[in-house]
Amino acid sequence: MFTSPLTFSKLLLSLTAACGCLCSFVFGQNTQLDSLRRQIAEMEGNQNFERNRNYLATVNSFAAGFVDYNVDSTLSLIDKQIDRCEAAGFKKGLVDAWKIKGNAYTNIGKNQDALACYQRALQIAERIKYPEVLTGLHNNLGMAYNGMGNNAEALREYYTALELSDKDGNEFASGVILNNIGIILFSQKKYSESANHFQRMKLISRRIADTIGIVLAYSNLAEIKSEQQQFKEALLLLDTAYGLAISLNVPETIITTTRMMGLVHEK
Repeated sequence: MFTSPLTFSKLLLSLTAACGCLCSFVFGQNTQLDSLRRQIAEMEGNQNFERNRNYLATVNSFAAGFVDYNVDSTLSLIDKQIDRCEAAGFKKGLVDAWKIKGNAYTNIGKNQDALACYQRALQIAERIKYPEVLTGLHNNLGMAYNGMGNNAEALREYYTALELSDKDGNEFASGVILNNIGIILFSQKKYSESANHFQRMKLISRRIADTIGIVLAYSNLAEIKSEQQQFKEALLLLDTAYGLAISLNVPETIITTTRMMGLVHEK
């Protein structure tokens, strides 16, 4: 979701249920979905499969990945999942289904609908004491509010998510959330505060060997320098980001970093 021609920093990152390296998640996605399809087909041969919690959890896992490929089909599938989880009394599965539905709406820019889904998921999660999803839900609520232009509520949700991720020691999640906070602060021209968040994101990403996170952080910091007309410093940061992008060998990352360098040179 790039909304600026200049930088990665306009890419709001959402949290998946299990946070890991973004690039490995992308590369392994198709294989994982195929495996989940086979598991689902096998389970559907069993009697009363629709009330089986393993089946419901597997369908949720499939939908969580498939939403990035086909939103309409995911929405149709997840509506059935919500009914199935309700009927089976599978509350954790119900939380996950509402969250996935929110992600689907986020992908097509229906932020008000996404907000309602995330709020429903959070309400149930808090009631049944399902702490594993709270960080991601608060982060995604922040994304929905941000998409609606309500930066105050977005920051409130992001800082709640950051407090939870720091408490849990989930550094990958903290890096994602710091990125999202920094984006809003940047949009408010609070460059010093924004840079502090991106610096912390960079340190965390280095510590956990999240190279994409490091590239994002350097790119974000470069945009701040560019806005402050410190073009030499911006290009030095982008040169570092480009070198890391080359090492990843992810074409989109290389192209975007190169484009950013060109735009700074034009300035």
